[in-house]
Amino acid sequence: MLVSQKFPHYRLPQVSGLGTWSCGMVMTSSSSLTRVSQLIAKINSEPENTVRQRLKEWYKEEFIPQYKVDALLPFQGEQGAKNITQE
Repeated sequence: MLVSQKFPHYRLPQVSGLGTWSCGMVMTSSSSLTRVSQLIAKINSEPENTVRQRLKEWYKEEFIPQYKVDALLPFQGEQGAKNITQE
């Protein structure tokens, strides 16, 4: 199944980052940013620091805010999540 099918409410940068991160974790058997970025850099023939920074920015800016809202939905309902995103 494609990441975009599983998470249809995610934007393309979120889907791309999640797919890259997930693939890297599976292939390295690690969730270490360093190990994952080393592998992705090697596969894509990119500088390691560029890949590391891109993954780090994706994780902090794209995934964490969305995850916080998604994680709170079962406890607060949609209205609670809307209040969180407006803060």
